[in-house]
Amino acid sequence: MTDVELAGALAAQQGWSRNVANAALDRARRLGVDPMEVLARVEPEDCELPYRQAALLLGLRHFHDIGRLLYPLESEVELDRLAGIRSARGRIEGCEVLFLAPSFDHIKALASRIADDASLRDRLCIVSPRTLESGIATANADLLTTNAIQKLARRYPLASAHLDLPMGVRVGFIIIVFAFILASMTSALAIQPLLLAIAWLALAAPSIFRIWAALTFRHNRALKPRKLISDEYLPVYSVLIPLRDEAHMVPQIARAMRRLDYPPEKLDIKFVVESVSPRTVTAARAVL
Repeated sequence: MTDVELAGALAAQQGWSRNVANAALDRARRLGVDPMEVLARVEPEDCELPYRQAALLLGLRHFHDIGRLLYPLESEVELDRLAGIRSARGRIEGCEVLFLAPSFDHIKALASRIADDASLRDRLCIVSPRTLESGIATANADLLTTNAIQKLARRYPLASAHLDLPMGVRVGFIIIVFAFILASMTSALAIQPLLLAIAWLALAAPSIFRIWAALTFRHNRALKPRKLISDEYLPVYSVLIPLRDEAHMVPQIARAMRRLDYPPEKLDIKFVVESVSPRTVTAARAVL
């Protein structure tokens, strides 16, 4: 099966024209990305669509929520290697299965393998990369949380704020604070104006900068690179959006992210929401 035939087959199942399939292949080549990434954005409201189509084409099951079905990772696993993971093992009704987020080329290989071994249909399930990532995070929440808290301290102990400051630094800070307080309480006319000026500058500097920026922004010129990088060599950017109790902001932020002048196939946008904000979690999932 050629790329054109596979793209055409995936498009035909959704009722898309062959032009859509060809355009997706052309864009994937131009950007240097997997065609499945392009097909997943033909209908932005349903990024699962091409993976459901692939499951139908291969005669496999498709899942969009696998957090409760995956095996948890071992505590010794190197979590840095999870980036870009494409498969994970789990269990459905007592049977071990492999949840697979296939690339375009992988789908072609699977089509040939399943034709030779039909029993694979009982052992493979198709998911999207986003579903796989979300499932792994759900099945290993405690392990990932512990790693996020302790990883820096374990790998770079001197770069972590978990270490206490040396005694000399703490004593010196206390002395400086008390000296400043005592100096501000003195009645010496030569000292009080100086201290007041320092305090005024510290408090007013941010406001002065904002006022200056507001008054002069029309005169600013956008920086222009000497040479534009072709889309193929643009890097993938991850955008982390932390939220808490801000469900009403999610749709507005999602619209703003979609308007970014950057290939969406090379944007990795993640809403980072605390579990104590269930409404915000629900709102974020609704726009993914």
